[in-house]
Amino acid sequence: MPPDASGFARAVEPLSVALDVGFPVPIVDSLNSHMPDFSLALVQRIDPRLRTLDDWQLIAALPHFNHCVLVTNDDFLNESRVLTAAHQAHVTLVTVGKSGHDMIKATGMLLTALPDIRHEIEARSRPLVFKLRPTRAKGKTIGQQMSLRASRHGVSTRAMFGAEQLSDDELAHPFTSTP
Repeated sequence: MPPDASGFARAVEPLSVALDVGFPVPIVDSLNSHMPDFSLALVQRIDPRLRTLDDWQLIAALPHFNHCVLVTNDDFLNESRVLTAAHQAHVTLVTVGKSGHDMIKATGMLLTALPDIRHEIEARSRPLVFKLRPTRAKGKTIGQQMSLRASRHGVSTRAMFGAEQLSDDELAHPFTSTP
């Protein structure tokens, strides 16, 4: 792969990804200028007629517009006609499920997965199916995290907190204090 202007290696051809109706236009437009390895296109911008097609027809039409990936919020992976169309047209399907039709959340999930999707497509050289699901953020208390850290260092949580405790001056004047 030749390097881009930043010196990092980048793919010769961007992966052409068609986004189904509902993805946020301003975000998609912004992403295209910052993601040289991908070309994101809203279905309605590729060709307005695509919006009127059944799912299987949309999938069959995408290669005619040089798109090999369709990302949707619909869960049509149980439809055999859709899967057959994707197989025959060599279109990878990506469903962004359980985002509650929150397309900003769906876009974030897609952004996280795109590099892996590209890698899998290139490694397998065949159309694939990806089901993206949100992960739930689970917090820990500071004490729980410190306890993990303390156990790795073979000391008690209390000892670690004590060794790192900030002085009253450090808390009151964080810009002028030195540890």
